[in-house]
Amino acid sequence: MPDFNREIKPAGDNHNAFGRAYLFTNENVGGYINQLDMHGGHILSVAAGGDHAFESLLNGAKVVDLFDINYAQKVIVELKSHMIKSLPYEDFMDFFFERKHFMDRKIIEPIYNDFSRELALYIDWYYCMGNCAPRHMFVYGTNPTWAGYDINKISYIASPEKYKTLAKRLPNKINFIHTGIEDLAGKNNQKYDFIFMSNIFDYILCDIPDNDLALVQMYNNVIKPLAENNLSNENGQIMFHYMWNGHGISRPDLMFEWKNFAKKFNRIKKDAGQKMKSICVPSPILKSSKQDIILCMTQNQKIR
Repeated sequence: MPDFNREIKPAGDNHNAFGRAYLFTNENVGGYINQLDMHGGHILSVAAGGDHAFESLLNGAKVVDLFDINYAQKVIVELKSHMIKSLPYEDFMDFFFERKHFMDRKIIEPIYNDFSRELALYIDWYYCMGNCAPRHMFVYGTNPTWAGYDINKISYIASPEKYKTLAKRLPNKINFIHTGIEDLAGKNNQKYDFIFMSNIFDYILCDIPDNDLALVQMYNNVIKPLAENNLSNENGQIMFHYMWNGHGISRPDLMFEWKNFAKKFNRIKKDAGQKMKSICVPSPILKSSKQDIILCMTQNQKIR
């Protein structure tokens, strides 16, 4: 069990075992998860702030497992889960989105005894740090909306009704796998209908400037092993990159290369039951964008 007081890294790279935590997504998760048939489905997702998991459960998923290289994301998901199940919508929104109430201890005092030791350590460390805590511990400071994100695109916090619905569907505990994406395949024997990777692609292959080569490496080293070990053979889908406004964070020409890569891949793999495709998100979470794009691979051995 990690000692957050000693081990968490206060700044710099967020993509390590004890980096700064994302409290909420910067993707329109509702905008594309709502397009998927999740009823009764088994989901594997990057943990981040838990929003992919919460949206999936809200849309009828049966099982949701999470993975993340950053252990801090596990306790963020636990914190939000306890709050959703036990506290009013207004308290949740004040705790995360009102500056004067941000991380207000009084709000979570009624549920503090339900916290795991890891979460209690993390929360106590936050209060010991004082005013510098948000800068050191969280990616978005004291208010995730400061960067221009439209939080209404996160369905479960867009209305009290959906928040209450999620509270009823949340399990007591969500399984968490502490691992990086390269080592994820085969961590368990579960077959998943959907696997969400957010924008991990931008970070694990940032040292490969050639977009086509990066896509090939992503398929060979990450997507292919997951498809073989953990993806359903009946219309299983891996959402392996989220592109804001049709662009990767550090790859402005990715869309052009992606189209060529997908065309070539689909020609080669047309008899293997795998296909690359794009999912359009017409209403992005970033207010300045026109549309977002999800890069996706589907697997259906029935059409082989």
